[in-house]
Amino acid sequence: MEITRNVILDLLPLFLSDEVSADTRALVTEYLETDPELADIATQTGTMELPEDVPIPLTKEDKMEAYREAKRFIFLRTAVLTISISFTVVAYWHWLCWQQHTSYHNDRASHFTQRTAHTPFPFTRYMSLK
Repeated sequence: MEITRNVILDLLPLFLSDEVSADTRALVTEYLETDPELADIATQTGTMELPEDVPIPLTKEDKMEAYREAKRFIFLRTAVLTISISFTVVAYWHWLCWQQHTSYHNDRASHFTQRTAHTPFPFTRYMSLK
């Protein structure tokens, strides 16, 4: 099978970016030795510096997609924040109610035990012994 110039032109970008196997590198190097015009093109292309950051123009559809994605992100962030704050407020309210509930029952229990600690029978105070 004969290697044509078009095959080498297809392989040249990979060859210049050093992304070919050793066998392909040997094949392209061997062909470039026989074709000086293509070898000049390869050396010029290999030494050419490309700009690092090429600005890509955005279409209206790209801008709308970016807007929708940002809007979706803001909605999700707001929802998570709202749920978190609501959960915190409910948990704190529940804790306050529990503290009041337990202190109320503790006060009643201590009051009842103080009142009945002096009597042998707790209800003697309410009974008439006439």
